[in-house]
Amino acid sequence: MREWLRKNPAQAQKNRARAVKWQRDNKERRRLYMEKYYAANREKFLKKTRDWDKANPERAKALAVDYSARRRGKLRGMDKGAAVLVKRMVEREARKKVHRCYYCKKSFRGSFHFDHVVPLASSGKHEIANMAVSCPACNCSKQDKLVGSLVVNGQKLLNL
Repeated sequence: MREWLRKNPAQAQKNRARAVKWQRDNKERRRLYMEKYYAANREKFLKKTRDWDKANPERAKALAVDYSARRRGKLRGMDKGAAVLVKRMVEREARKKVHRCYYCKKSFRGSFHFDHVVPLASSGKHEIANMAVSCPACNCSKQDKLVGSLVVNGQKLLNL
């Protein structure tokens, strides 16, 4: 069947359109089916996700940042152009070997965090002007607070 569809792209396109229409018309039914399927094949799904994350580290990091902001409802009013710019910034930073913390100004290797300088919880926006690369120590100490006079490892963070 697959080979026949490869030889008949018009028919394949009709089949795809029919499948998309069915999914749109049967959202609840599909959701219930996928929940059951996921429960029965959880390990398979998780392995596939881990493999994709390893193969696409910068895309995975960008998606994680977007997911976090979207979960908090801050991307709803964001225009597509700004969202693309944020994704590109995250991907560009993920390709770097050495990062520089926005708060303590130290250079470091390995895992890094993207932080919203004005936290989303404090009505900050998910946009490039409000995002900064930080070391895990500074970001975890700051959490959802304004920078103010936070101290990390005995050092005062940048006062904004």
